[in-house]
Amino acid sequence: MTPARGIAVIACAIAVIAAIRDSVANSDSVANSDEEAIRFLQTYGYLNGDNVQTISDNATLALRHAIALFQEYYRIPGDGVLNEATLEHMRKPRCGVKDILHDLDDSPRKWAKTHLTWNFHLASESVLRVTEVAFEMWAANSSLTFERNSTNPEIVISFRKGFHTFVDPRHQGSRICPSLLDGPGNVLAHAFLPSSEVSEVHVDSAEKWHIELTVNPDDTIHLLHTLTHEIGHALGLHHSPLKDAIMYAFVPSKTFPVRLSEADVLAIQNLYGLRNKSEIAGPVTTTIATTTIATRDTGNSADLCALRRVDTVLVLENRMYVAYRHYLWSIDLNGKSYGRSLLLTDYLRFLPDNFTRLAGAYRRPSGQLVLFVDNTVYMIEYPSFELVPSWPRKLKDMNLSPNAKINAVINTNARRTFAIYNDEIVAEIDDCSMIAVRHNSLHAIFPGIPPAVTSAVRYIDGNLYFFVKRQFFKYNEFTRSVTMAGKFDSEIFGIVCPKDGLLEQLRALLKRLAQMRNVFSSEDDLEEEREEEEARKFSHSV
Repeated sequence: MTPARGIAVIACAIAVIAAIRDSVANSDSVANSDEEAIRFLQTYGYLNGDNVQTISDNATLALRHAIALFQEYYRIPGDGVLNEATLEHMRKPRCGVKDILHDLDDSPRKWAKTHLTWNFHLASESVLRVTEVAFEMWAANSSLTFERNSTNPEIVISFRKGFHTFVDPRHQGSRICPSLLDGPGNVLAHAFLPSSEVSEVHVDSAEKWHIELTVNPDDTIHLLHTLTHEIGHALGLHHSPLKDAIMYAFVPSKTFPVRLSEADVLAIQNLYGLRNKSEIAGPVTTTIATTTIATRDTGNSADLCALRRVDTVLVLENRMYVAYRHYLWSIDLNGKSYGRSLLLTDYLRFLPDNFTRLAGAYRRPSGQLVLFVDNTVYMIEYPSFELVPSWPRKLKDMNLSPNAKINAVINTNARRTFAIYNDEIVAEIDDCSMIAVRHNSLHAIFPGIPPAVTSAVRYIDGNLYFFVKRQFFKYNEFTRSVTMAGKFDSEIFGIVCPKDGLLEQLRALLKRLAQMRNVFSSEDDLEEEREEEEARKFSHSV
């Protein structure tokens, strides 16, 4: 054999060996991928463990069906073939709750009541703040109300890792949680559906969490998004195949701002119904630039610091006007002070004595103010507060129903004017013709804002603020999303009010107790009593 022929033979042998090695490696890789897929499909309810214990035609068919089911659920092309796109999707970070629950009957799992308590076990203040906002997402879109209570709450949240136990001793059965938290990546958290006493949410402490109400860096997981999702499970919701849903099992590419989709809202309302008329407790609020009140009026006029909700807020140059019932406050945004309340009729002498409320107000590009009072619309000059000729007009003159109940009116940064009426309908007003030119749903124009808005304003920080009784919703019109929600407090306008002393708080408590009536009154009667109590508080008489 010549040297050249010998070299050729050696090269051929090396190629054969390499091919065999690659074939074995590919075979091992395929086998590993198959095992990975089987474990995933079993974990999340697509594949019964008994179906693939033996090598058979039935096992192959069962595996192919499970893969096809997963691909159908998440809209991945493949027709039951384990392709790279399917494996890549399986490897994404996600919730540890099953997509398909075989052990449940057809009846929904839900709490028997709508006021629920919660606690995040041994949490920091920043974690508690994020958790409150997560609960508020669900409260804003259903009849549910939530309150933190560290003693025997219905929903217990905690950081756990690896193999772990339940936190609450009331949990029935084994103290060992059946689901593993596997460290960074893959499973982020899991939760349990409502039970008779307690439901738990376990969050993987090994993940790198973003514990702020802002956009999270790329190498972190947004805690607010994860908590909102897991709380949905604790309320009785299952996973959704829709990518824009908060109940989508996998972490989306964009997790902030956090908001519920239409599918999420419908799902929670199917379980617990629409928002009712009861008072809703909200989360700790964010604050804007602080304006401190130098003195507090203790006379017989209504007190701005005692307000628990408002009818209308209007910002004009360096002043902000706040209206509630028949009262008006003028706040100097630069001077850090406000005076005692005035009657609206002191400013607006053309209003009838029997008007109910100033439902909305805004400033036109031409400078005039437009006021919605009951079923009448006034246009006035500013700052003289004199009526413009040919005004006022009735709602029907503006292409609005004569019986429409105006909730609020707002002029956006884009200089578009919207009147919200009948709780969930929005009319766009043409400021040239002063006619309503388009009507749409509240959700379509301001997604994430709940119905029954009571006031709205474009504030000096560039955000839109919507108020629903005693709740506020901070809205970014450019991202079309709610960026913060909370309980109404004057601090959201940068006004810090002095706190009542202990003796005054005790006196107020005794007064409220003395005013309590039959606890078995109907819900409508109770609502009326609350309205009357607020009216007494803000009247001229003590």
